[in-house]
Amino acid sequence: MRRGLWKICLAALACLLTGCSLTSTPSVEELLRAPQLSGQHSQVQKALDSYLGESAQLKYPTSGQGLSPFVFGDLDGDGVEDAAVLYTSTAKGQNVHVAILEQTDSGWTVTQEQEGLSTEVDSVSLASLQEGSSAQQLVVGYASPQGDQYLAVYAYQDSTLSCVLQEAYSRYLVADITGRGVEDLVVVAPVAEGGLRLKLLTAGPNGFTIGQELLTDSRFVDCASLQISRGSDGGHYLVMDGLIGSSGSYMASCLFRCDAAGRQLEPVPEPGGVDLYTASLRYYGSLYSMDINNDGMVEIPTQVQDDSLGITSLVQEHRLSFVAWNSYTSQRSRQVSFGVLDEEYGYYLPVPFSLRGQISLCDSGTDGWEIRDLTGDTLYLRVRVAPLTTSLVGYTRIATVGSQQVGARLGPDSQVFSLESLAKRTLVL
Repeated sequence: MRRGLWKICLAALACLLTGCSLTSTPSVEELLRAPQLSGQHSQVQKALDSYLGESAQLKYPTSGQGLSPFVFGDLDGDGVEDAAVLYTSTAKGQNVHVAILEQTDSGWTVTQEQEGLSTEVDSVSLASLQEGSSAQQLVVGYASPQGDQYLAVYAYQDSTLSCVLQEAYSRYLVADITGRGVEDLVVVAPVAEGGLRLKLLTAGPNGFTIGQELLTDSRFVDCASLQISRGSDGGHYLVMDGLIGSSGSYMASCLFRCDAAGRQLEPVPEPGGVDLYTASLRYYGSLYSMDINNDGMVEIPTQVQDDSLGITSLVQEHRLSFVAWNSYTSQRSRQVSFGVLDEEYGYYLPVPFSLRGQISLCDSGTDGWEIRDLTGDTLYLRVRVAPLTTSLVGYTRIATVGSQQVGARLGPDSQVFSLESLAKRTLVL
């Protein structure tokens, strides 16, 4: 009995020393949302907690490039860094709040806070939207449990936080699309009858103005992505990937060019004489347009349907497909990359242009496939996908997709593939 009591005491002591509780287990939300902060982030949170009189629940964005509830930048243009924090608290209800903090001799102090537009944060970023001002604006995308999304733009001047724009949205992009040297705001409104509505908003001395509002192709049922692209003519282009079909399970793209005056977006339905909607039609949901070769021009992909490419059961089952990436922001459309898409694991493997029309895809066992010539006699490349814990003897790892690795091995007759090049150019989608 004493021995059992001693073990219980030791277990309790261990829990106390490691900071765990005998009466409660941390929830998944607490484990994911409450990392140990350090340095500047810790100082800001302590100042916010002191202001609130309780511990704030930090609200992390679920998408976008900035996945932190802390945003640091010069919000009022005085040359000193400020901080914005997204949070909820017991006393203030379920909606997200935005707090602004300025630096003082003793640390950080809350100067303004304001209730947001919903209970969750979809994305957050800083933008430079005002011409002739060094102040930055805070752009926050809010999401509701019902799936609605609301965009808010906050300006901070003279220790006053103002929400200068509120818009319901499907997607948005902050970029210099007009070439003025400051950023513009492109907003795709929620799906409505007749197609997607796109707005070009420009910040001026008296707030935002709608520089343009236009209706996209009526076949689009939602917006999947927005990207800005440089053109070979020096112009500014906007690439939109739109979902199509009754369930939005297919995708196509459309292209807009900013006019010479830098104030209007003009649809480019047939760049280089190509019907872009038809040319960009694809059925893989994560095959977005992107700058695949890092030259500032966004390429638009299409899943190639060409019997000369050696259609096999793997292609017919929609695990593997051939993809071509084309640039349409020049006078003539130009193919930039060609290769194989593995839809099951979500990666793209480039293939030399010289092999287009000369290859077939073949099954080579569990989670493996091969690139051969059309006769099947010449093996160019063998690819295998396996867990990271598996030793792929004889293969070179060319990509990591989550907990899986993609390994490649050259065939005995291959002189056109380079494993080093594949490791650099294989894309995880």
